[in-house]
Amino acid sequence: MKMKYTEDNYPNYLKRNIVHKYVIRVTLKNYKPAIWRMFEVPSNISLRHLGDLIIRLMGWTNSHMNHFYKGQMYFVPYYRRDEFYDGDFDDYNQEDYTI
Repeated sequence: MKMKYTEDNYPNYLKRNIVHKYVIRVTLKNYKPAIWRMFEVPSNISLRHLGDLIIRLMGWTNSHMNHFYKGQMYFVPYYRRDEFYDGDFDDYNQEDYTI
């Protein structure tokens, strides 16, 4: 049975046999000069924790929901799924996936 996550109850890092280090650069589109942040994260960081980290590094107030996507797969926080899901795509729980 999958765990039901709340806003305060989610894993920061998931168990993995091998953990790599990634350098990530986040750049905002359509801004000149460019606004960006570069940081290192382990490969076992949950997408939810990565989203929270990006919000803090950019100096944002977390007033908008984040999501990650690859093709038609959208990764959204479990506790906000109903706000985001409209049935036109497959959504996945950010807490269950890593980069």
